[in-house]
Amino acid sequence: IKPSDIESIQILKDASSAAIYGSRGSNGVVLITTKRGNTGKPVISFDSHYGWQTLANKVDILDKDQFKQYYEMQNRKIVDYDDFNDSEQFAQLPDFDWQDEIFRNSPLTNAQLSIAGGNENSKFMISIGSTNQEGLVKNSDFSRLNFRVNSDHKINNRVRIGESFFISSTSRHRIREGGVGYDFNSASPIVTSLLSDPTTSAYDSTGTIIPMLHTKTFNGAGLRDRSNYLYNNKKFNGNIYLEFDILKGLTFKSNLGADVNLGEVKEFSPSFKVNGSMVNEGALASELKQQNDQVIYYVWENTATYSKIYRKHNINFLAGTTVEVNTFQNLGGYSATIAGNYAYQQYIDAGNPSDPLRKIWGGASEWRMYSYLGRINYNFDDRYFLTGSVRQDASSRFGPNKRKGVFPAFRLPGKSITNHFYKISAGFIWQNFASDGVVSGTKIILVIIAIILYWHQMPTILSEVLKWRFPVCRLVYWVNCTIQ
Repeated sequence: IKPSDIESIQILKDASSAAIYGSRGSNGVVLITTKRGNTGKPVISFDSHYGWQTLANKVDILDKDQFKQYYEMQNRKIVDYDDFNDSEQFAQLPDFDWQDEIFRNSPLTNAQLSIAGGNENSKFMISIGSTNQEGLVKNSDFSRLNFRVNSDHKINNRVRIGESFFISSTSRHRIREGGVGYDFNSASPIVTSLLSDPTTSAYDSTGTIIPMLHTKTFNGAGLRDRSNYLYNNKKFNGNIYLEFDILKGLTFKSNLGADVNLGEVKEFSPSFKVNGSMVNEGALASELKQQNDQVIYYVWENTATYSKIYRKHNINFLAGTTVEVNTFQNLGGYSATIAGNYAYQQYIDAGNPSDPLRKIWGGASEWRMYSYLGRINYNFDDRYFLTGSVRQDASSRFGPNKRKGVFPAFRLPGKSITNHFYKISAGFIWQNFASDGVVSGTKIILVIIAIILYWHQMPTILSEVLKWRFPVCRLVYWVNCTIQ
């Protein structure tokens, strides 16, 4: 979500507030409301900024002369390298700053255009934006295009409809960010820039990667250029709703939402030297790993709300059902025998089909959840409040006899009041808060199942022994009295 599209953010802190969301609120609940249309003339807003990122603090490392002294000390002053023994040849060696080679000043651009307006019967908000950011390390970047439309329509005095749609496309090139400089499979150009020989440049006069001779690390520029990791993501998020006033104070609302994520990972490793002994991990061909993921999530929620005010009593009932369906599938492949480094060759089929390292994999999963929920809010004279809720979740991740979990909660807050029996110059403030709730979750259990299936290839899932976990959360703040 673009920050400029956000109207408000609400964090539900206590257990009673989160319990109405059942297992979906086991790790807390954050409610984000995006901007919607307003009555009146269309309002056009445009926001854009351009900036630069730079490395805040370079690490102070050895220069050419200091490196020679260290090299002599390490070898007990027995230097076996001609360029170090001959002062004239040593003077011709570069004093290369590897951090300047690896890092750069990177620009950042962001632009957002929105238009909002409407009348008493229809309101709308449309926004489009783009973000482009080059990474501090060369060969890394991030870009995003996004589009959002929100609208609300009043059909008549009893029926209202609306929708919210969001579409985004992101692309990210990244480099290896962790790992020491001695392990080829995980070496990071950031780390190697601190360990590399300052008397050796990254490239020779022809632009070829120069091997590292005096250190056991790899040429950081070679690792950086070798890292061609591309992640593309297409995302759609949307929902449509219908509200219908059945009777005075009684409203029915149906909301259908979907979240679709299409991801593609492509990592291509060209064949060239990155140190004196390695040519693409010992292979003379290029490597390619590619994977496509698809995640589709649906949710359909139907609720009925009844509100009634009678003298100093204010009561609100909510009851509803929720259906959730989530599907996942992926397909990937790997080849270590790509014949060349050109873009048209960067496909799995360009490799040798008889290569024993060639791999194809794929998988799929699906889960469903059906829920009932209910909540009551009561207050008397805006002084005393009572909130109670209960939710039942039935998850397909568990066995037939253990799929259901019930999550009750209640809350007894009090509002600061002034006792009118005292003199005007004095007041009595009373505050009371008590909260109790039960929340749970299923994702940890799903991870355990995935590990069992992957490592042991079990034909069936032992779901009969899996069940809901019911941690009870209690928050109590007792009486606080103040005389003023």
